[in-house]
Amino acid sequence: MENPYENSDLRKGKRVPLGVGINSLLHEIDESDEASKKAFRTAKVQNMFKECANHLYGASAFLVLQNINAVYILNEADKGMLKKAQPGAKMIKKLLIYTCDSTVYADLDSRQEMIKLWFNDQGERLDKLELYSSKFQMRKRFPYKNDVDLMKKNITTQKENEQKLVPPQNPEELMPLIEKIEDEKLKNSILNFFNNIDININN
Repeated sequence: MENPYENSDLRKGKRVPLGVGINSLLHEIDESDEASKKAFRTAKVQNMFKECANHLYGASAFLVLQNINAVYILNEADKGMLKKAQPGAKMIKKLLIYTCDSTVYADLDSRQEMIKLWFNDQGERLDKLELYSSKFQMRKRFPYKNDVDLMKKNITTQKENEQKLVPPQNPEELMPLIEKIEDEKLKNSILNFFNNIDININN
């Protein structure tokens, strides 16, 4: 019998959406190893949300991720406007996001449709997105701490590199650099250049 989780593109070595590839891998895991499946699924959802944040916020993604306490995708029977789902109610898939910051909460709330669209484009269908303000022990959980630290480090390194590339603000600042040039011919050429444009770098 054909494996319903197997994708012909996977067999051919073609690139497929992340959700399709992960679902196929999950199916290959031993059915009895539910703990591994759960852990793998949790890691997949967290990674997808991180990539979604990078897509939506760019270099500022760490400002959101550092305030996220948990991200889950759950399947449940659709309750509609009722407290309990009716027999035969369709199954819906929803993304749950817990955050300890009200500003992040509000911003994510305003981007709900963009988040759902991004997940759907990656092969992970979402019907709903629910946001929660973290309470008690949940506020102490920060699954993206290592990612945030790395993002901050990369931004700091990038800024330092950019500062190194900033040219001196005035010709006088160039003199110490010119004096370090060992090639006398090159040094004289640079000095002549400034002299020819009537800039006195020696005061």
